[in-house]
Amino acid sequence: MAAISLAKYEAVIFDLDSTLTDTKHYPLTASRWLLEQIGPQAQARFDEYASVLLERYFSQIREVVEGGPYKYPLQIVRDALSWALQDIGISFKESLPGATANLFKEYHLELSEAQPGVLDLLRLFEGEGLDMGVITNAFVGHIKPILTRLGIAHFFECFVDGGVVKAYKPSPAPFEFTMRQLGSEPSTTLFVGDEFYADIVGATNLGIDSIWINGRDRSLEDLLREHGEQSRPILVAESVEDLVGLLS
Repeated sequence: MAAISLAKYEAVIFDLDSTLTDTKHYPLTASRWLLEQIGPQAQARFDEYASVLLERYFSQIREVVEGGPYKYPLQIVRDALSWALQDIGISFKESLPGATANLFKEYHLELSEAQPGVLDLLRLFEGEGLDMGVITNAFVGHIKPILTRLGIAHFFECFVDGGVVKAYKPSPAPFEFTMRQLGSEPSTTLFVGDEFYADIVGATNLGIDSIWINGRDRSLEDLLREHGEQSRPILVAESVEDLVGLLS
């Protein structure tokens, strides 16, 4: 897929987790702590539990997107932790999922790190005169503190999470709210994200050009068969560093 010209764009919106930041450590660390509290037999089932936990988490996001009542991220994480344990038949103390959800929240703030190449990418977009914003489905109020700790918050004009709009990507509301804050239209906005359903489908449904960071080496054609050709991103990169090279 060829590189693109940035001349038509006035703004660029980023996803947070696994796009601007590397967040792979915090859920694994918190999940291991949870199973340690239960015992060795639970610890031995870590891989099984992690898989079911992800399914439970994303299914709740989809329920909200498809019209269900809004649930705050902390509640979604707590319920996913509890239901995943029940799904695989592990008994646990009633207070444990709530304590672990709080640990997820704490570790998200503490363990998130900048993706390699992110500073170069932000400087590149800044040099093109683009206004920048961030949208996340993750914990409420975390974007600015994380990016401030990483020394890159000053690049962004707005920080939008589910608590602001009571909705999750790929719903239109987070994208539309952020564009209003940036003063841009879909035709002059670029979106960069890693999660195909939440990020790329959400952006392209509104006519926003998207760049997909395919860090998990998923098949684009398989995803297009699932979500439709209209969801095709204008550019695919393997990583943020790869994207910097494609745009430079």
